[in-house]
Amino acid sequence: MADANKTAAVFESLQLNYFSKEWVKSCWDEDFVDLSTLPDTDRDFLEENGYLTEQLTSAQEILSLWLQANNENENGEGLWIILVESEISHKTLVAILAFLCHNSNKISCSFSERAAGVIAASVYLKLIALPGSAAFQIYNPELFLQACRLLNKWKKSGGQSKGKRKRNETNIKASQKSKKSKGGKQKRVSDEALSQANTDDEHQGSEGEDAVLELDPDELEKLDHLMNLLLQDVLLICEKYSLRQSESTAIQLIGVLLNLAKVDPESMSEAMGQWKRKCSSGILVFKAIYLLCQPFHGHVTVIVNELFREFLEQILILEDGKVFASLNRPLLLIRRHALDFVMYLTKEMGERCVQSLKILLQHICCKVPDRTEYRSHAAEAVIELLDCLPDLDFAQMLEWLKRLSKHKKVTQRGFAVDVILRLLEQPERILSADVPPDLSQFTNHKSMICTILSRCSDVNASVSSRALLGFSSCTNSKHNDIVRTIKEVITPVAEQARPTAKQFMPTPVMSLARLTENHDKENDTIEQTMRNSHTPSDKKNSKTPLGRVSAGYFGAIELTPGFNPYLPDTKGVVSMFHRRILESKVVVRKCAIQALQKVIQLEAPEYRDEDLDALRDRCADPALSVRKQAVQALSELLKAFPEDKRIQKAWVFGILPQVMDRETTVQEKCFDLLEEMILLDMKVATRNSSSGIEWDLLSIITDQNCEKLR
Repeated sequence: MADANKTAAVFESLQLNYFSKEWVKSCWDEDFVDLSTLPDTDRDFLEENGYLTEQLTSAQEILSLWLQANNENENGEGLWIILVESEISHKTLVAILAFLCHNSNKISCSFSERAAGVIAASVYLKLIALPGSAAFQIYNPELFLQACRLLNKWKKSGGQSKGKRKRNETNIKASQKSKKSKGGKQKRVSDEALSQANTDDEHQGSEGEDAVLELDPDELEKLDHLMNLLLQDVLLICEKYSLRQSESTAIQLIGVLLNLAKVDPESMSEAMGQWKRKCSSGILVFKAIYLLCQPFHGHVTVIVNELFREFLEQILILEDGKVFASLNRPLLLIRRHALDFVMYLTKEMGERCVQSLKILLQHICCKVPDRTEYRSHAAEAVIELLDCLPDLDFAQMLEWLKRLSKHKKVTQRGFAVDVILRLLEQPERILSADVPPDLSQFTNHKSMICTILSRCSDVNASVSSRALLGFSSCTNSKHNDIVRTIKEVITPVAEQARPTAKQFMPTPVMSLARLTENHDKENDTIEQTMRNSHTPSDKKNSKTPLGRVSAGYFGAIELTPGFNPYLPDTKGVVSMFHRRILESKVVVRKCAIQALQKVIQLEAPEYRDEDLDALRDRCADPALSVRKQAVQALSELLKAFPEDKRIQKAWVFGILPQVMDRETTVQEKCFDLLEEMILLDMKVATRNSSSGIEWDLLSIITDQNCEKLR
């Protein structure tokens, strides 16, 4: 329990009456804008008394007791009453605390100054958290943020500080070496280099780092302890003092806390939401951020929007909009923590976070750097965050993704393809009944495959090649509905009442002049459609022999093999692959070869000869990489279907001429394949047993039709 006499003695030990009243008055009048005007005598007093470190520590301890007692002792007294009765000026106290915080921001400050600044910040935050502080106007937004920003100078005594020291020393030595020829100017160069290093540190929000590096391990450990206490006081503010009156302060505090979370991401081992009494500083940071997102501190949507805006760069692994040279473990951990917190917050706050999450997803999709590794991490993040959305919002986001796949910017179209391919790896989401059908259609795998196929014809080679590769990967999907959909796409069956009548022609046995009148009746059979199409005006036609033909005959002939009216490519998916194989861009031709290979594998043994011929022809492609890809595709088909005569012949006609290829690597590859498929497994052919594939290939080579190949 807090004692009144002890409390008065602790604050009297600060000797607040010694400080200039004029200076205190000017600080309050000017809203603590300029704290550097403290008289020299007062500065000397602080320095002689060790910047009041011991006295402030005692004040810190006594304030903790008052907070535990909710600012009321056994006699019903509160701290503020005791200060007034003891004639202790709260204005002088706040001014001195503000000066000590400000003084610890200097680049070259001692351990005592730095420690005093952190303790003073802790005392100030405790004063704010005490009930009744509002009556004395203790809270000041700028002083509050200044106290909290000391956390951004927390350079832990682990390996990270050593890494910084090494980098700074390297930069300084490099500068000295480059200027060594100037002799007498060496000292000035060193000073300039040191100044430049300090300037860089200031830019990164870490002024005073050089001073921390000069401290011994014991002092660094003490600072770690003090900073941890300060973080707990910030957490105390988030729990007990509402920042609703200053919403912008809460938003700026979030930025301070997020910067602190980057200091040592590897130290955080707890999962989000495990707010234990004793836990790492990292989890305390996220607990404070979680508390700031509550209605207690202001409008939830506004705060969460700003929070997610701060998280955007962490999720995209950027710094000031710029990419890193390499993505190391700490950067990936920072990204992981940001994602985990976003998902945790969305789960806890529900609908209040959904709109902010959708905005975050859109920004991720639009601002991801066009680098493979960055796109991969961003696509993974989008998939995880999409899973947090309710069914209706999930469907809306997928509709937006489909529109993004048609964006005028190449990066956006390509990233939409990446995300949709990731979605195809997930099980199809079962939506609730309240999702409208016009939205739910975007969540099924068939719609996603259609989007991928539409990008196969993209004008940009990068986008179309990624879409073609994505289609190829879908053929190996573990989800049966995806493989089934792809088979329907490449070998569609005639459907009833298709809406694209221009792709059909009437049979010579009956008139279908009005067949299209009932196209909207999808559940009617073709026979029913034809009966409905004969109106009284057609009676004169029904008297002809053609009109008496049974309606059981097929009503239409599909003109284009592989055509599906529900897909973007009006000439058929497989024909689109043939056109991509003839593209001018090498990467598109390579990817189209892989796609066509997968089509043959899915359709075998009922594949089309023209598909196999296209692969064979690409073995003579002008581009080396395309020739290699075609050779590889035919070889894989031969290994998958060794007894297929057409594939055997295509393999021989494609591979054998390339033994004379102008590129040595292609020659060697073809020789290796011939040796592998024919010579290595050569067996004696007998009349009673079937000969192996090697004899089949040799028979094709020795055939008269292959004379030009030999």
